Amino acid sequence: MFVDPVRVFFNLPRVNRSTQALVILVVLQGFLGAMLVKTGVYAFEVRRQAARAAMAHLKSHEADDDPTIAIEAADGIEKMAEFQVILHQIVKVIGRPLLTLASVGLIAGFLFVCVALSGGKPKMALLTGIVAFASVVVVVQDAVKLYLTAQTKHSRVEVSAAAFPGSLGGEAGVSLGHYILLRRLNPFDLWFWWLVHLGARKGARMTTRGATISVLVLFLFDMLLQSGVDYAELAIQPPPEQQQ
Repeated sequence: MFVDPVRVFFNLPRVNRSTQALVILVVLQGFLGAMLVKTGVYAFEVRRQAARAAMAHLKSHEADDDPTIAIEAADGIEKMAEFQVILHQIVKVIGRPLLTLASVGLIAGFLFVCVALSGGKPKMALLTGIVAFASVVVVVQDAVKLYLTAQTKHSRVEVSAAAFPGSLGGEAGVSLGHYILLRRLNPFDLWFWWLVHLGARKGARMTTRGATISVLVLFLFDMLLQSGVDYAELAIQPPPEQQQ
């Protein structure tokens, strides 16, 4: 797939191994998610932040006549942090592979409609195989993020152009809108959509024009969706400043 993707997609209608590709994709993503959890970086950051918040809450209520309420509130902060850690583990090991499967199905379904509208005879198994093989890029991206997390000891690492600004906001940083735009300049995303476009032409036998329009629509929709998710996430918890 990495050496000669044209050959893989060209032979896909004759030898379709979409099921095997999906199984391998899910297993590898789950494994990388488990390895990411095993680093303990995210758990350490969340627990440290919760401990600081609990300590600050107790300190601000030192003059209270009855410290029981403040102690219970601080204990609640730490329990919420533990819940957040467990939720993160579930999302990385189980949720992300399931999300990838859903994404493969949705993209293949959209291509199915595009092929049908263009007068072709779409085959869902073939289109699923195209998207599944293109999704190997996701595994490579997860592996790179795992390496960066282990090296930097930061739970939030960037593989996009957003890795270059030193901070978000302020005079020296970039605005939230610009930061989100930089996150869309991701070489792995571009690589994935190029493979989908290549598979649509070589595997599904779509015309260059039809494949280009279909993938462009999917790409723009994906950009808008990810930008919305990033805005909601970063507005609540801005990324840490990069070490210079």
